[in-house]
Amino acid sequence: MEITIPKKFKISPKLGVIIFIVIVAGLSFWGGRWYQKDHPAISTSTLPQSATPTSGFSGMGRRRFGGRRGIIGTVTAISPTSISVQSSATGTVTTLSIATSTQITNNGQTAATTDIQVGSKVAVVPDTTTTSQAARILINPTFGAGAPAPNSPPAY
Repeated sequence: MEITIPKKFKISPKLGVIIFIVIVAGLSFWGGRWYQKDHPAISTSTLPQSATPTSGFSGMGRRRFGGRRGIIGTVTAISPTSISVQSSATGTVTTLSIATSTQITNNGQTAATTDIQVGSKVAVVPDTTTTSQAARILINPTFGAGAPAPNSPPAY
């Protein structure tokens, strides 16, 4: 019995692509692990108070408006300079100031504080620099394909 060794070893193009992808993925993983060795993970305890997710307001869970956490709930008090909202998610009442720069809309139309009533459903987005100030107030907000805000009464 005689053993013959082929002179050329051919790799199919598909196998070559798979091998290339595996090598690139492996090198990327190794590079990421090597980079993380010298860069510790960030925890919320090392972040400044202004960067923590619940500083100055609470209640919205994972919903976001423009990268800022907001409050979705029912108005418990309203004045020309402040709004108090009971969160639908937590039941916590949060009061935010209303500035002249606060944008107020009702179903996409510009509105005023006089259009907000106690008991109205709202979504309030805090200001990026002063989280105790409202940047936007949406009266009767809808989310995705006209769905009503959480815990709102059914529309008949």
